[in-house]
Amino acid sequence: MSSFNYKIYKNKKIIIESFTGDINFDFFKESMLKDFKDPEYVNMKFGVCDLRKANFTLTNSEIRKSFDFALKHDKNRTIKWATITNGPNETAMAMLYELQAEKHYGYKIFSTLEGASNYLGIKITEEDLSFNIIQLL
Repeated sequence: MSSFNYKIYKNKKIIIESFTGDINFDFFKESMLKDFKDPEYVNMKFGVCDLRKANFTLTNSEIRKSFDFALKHDKNRTIKWATITNGPNETAMAMLYELQAEKHYGYKIFSTLEGASNYLGIKITEEDLSFNIIQLL
């Protein structure tokens, strides 16, 4: 089962995204639109995309198309993105995306949360990346 979650920390000016499961081109585009349509998104300075539990099934061509899609719809080109990966396929796809992004905004790939935090210059914890639902009784 595929899922996409995001949350915004206004005080840190950061958006956190998390993908899980098999992610195809259409799902990826719809996920980007959720970010872009959030009125708080344009105020964010930092973004973290967690792909550690995802299996991207996009082709090289679809990666390029997804970047073109992002350029068309993203109203925040000053945001600095750190993507965290651990799988070879997701790393390769993120690298293709990174090559496209280098001309337009900051986007780098990391295998550790520490590397992503250092690149962004802000403290990020595993708890920040968590999307667990806690029920209060």
